[in-house]
Amino acid sequence: MKEIIKAIHSSEIEDLIKKIGLLERFKAEEIRCNICGDTIKLNNFKAITRRDGQIVFLCNKEKCFSTITNKK
Repeated sequence: MKEIIKAIHSSEIEDLIKKIGLLERFKAEEIRCNICGDTIKLNNFKAITRRDGQIVFLCNKEKCFSTITNKK
């Protein structure tokens, strides 16, 4: 089975966050990494995905990002 991975350019991050209705919270620094709890900002944003129907943000720390890239 093929897995489709969507990617965006860093200049499109705010547009994506706006599209999902979270731009106000993002700008207020209320969005946190689902793994480590760090505040997500433009300079440390790595990924956004869904888990169990919830939107999940991940920072650019290798240990956090690897939770979605390493399958067990």
